[in-house]
Amino acid sequence: MMPTKSYPIPLKRLEHGNFTSLVDPGEPGYEQYKSLSESARWSITPDEGDILAMLAKDKRVCEIGTGLGISTVYLASSANHVATIDVDPWVQENIFPWLLSIENMGCLIRAYGGRALVDTYFDLFFIDGLHVFEAVEADLEWCLDHSNGPADILLHDLCWIEVAFAARRFTTKHPEYSIRVLDTPNKVGLITHRRSGIDGIFDMAVPR
Repeated sequence: MMPTKSYPIPLKRLEHGNFTSLVDPGEPGYEQYKSLSESARWSITPDEGDILAMLAKDKRVCEIGTGLGISTVYLASSANHVATIDVDPWVQENIFPWLLSIENMGCLIRAYGGRALVDTYFDLFFIDGLHVFEAVEADLEWCLDHSNGPADILLHDLCWIEVAFAARRFTTKHPEYSIRVLDTPNKVGLITHRRSGIDGIFDMAVPR
């Protein structure tokens, strides 16, 4: 269940296969969305949101790729602090103001228009930004530079081949890290350091 009932814009829940997703009717390509138009924004599924909330509990979290803000709200429902980053002007104009106005979340939310603006360190990262190899690779390396110790990184959409290749390149370059894949429709991956203690929590989050 979504941690909040209010949305900045009317969102429609669409069914596709065995899962649902949220889209904005004002998005370009919305009318063609059922034919999987790439111009409309996808969001995380409710099961994925529950996993984000479980892993973010009491942590400082950085999200790269705000999108519709749905994942941001799930993270903020249990985290101590969430910094969300998105370079898309549409997101900055339509989503950031809503996220920053949410009350009673018990979490400090900060919104940034680019990675270079963030000058703090985090315990957990969630990447769901540009799904291009070079962008994902840069996001992963940035997370290492802004982590409180060994980084724990959640990576959405490993079903995209360029995202999966970037994750594999990262773990090859940094052999102290490994990746586990949760079999959700969008394939969520968890990249952890060998000294990370998050694996046990992740096991609890896997649907049986």
